[in-house]
Amino acid sequence: MTRHGGDEDDDDDEEEEKEEYVRVFVNDARQPLHFCGAGGDGMCKLEEFVRSQEYAKNDGFGDFAACAYTGR
Repeated sequence: MTRHGGDEDDDDDEEEEKEEYVRVFVNDARQPLHFCGAGGDGMCKLEEFVRSQEYAKNDGFGDFAACAYTGR
């Protein structure tokens, strides 16, 4: 999802700044993304969402007890 920034009344020939956003749905229900700064629309900036996933991308930094994984 992309939001377009800038003032619509601005007639400059500058390219509009575009920011990419993430919103997550599970079974058609929007999930709260408070951990990455989502607003009332439930969308996080893509960069913030990726940064918030650092723990998961690094296998929890080896702290498997934190996720209560029992191996079964």
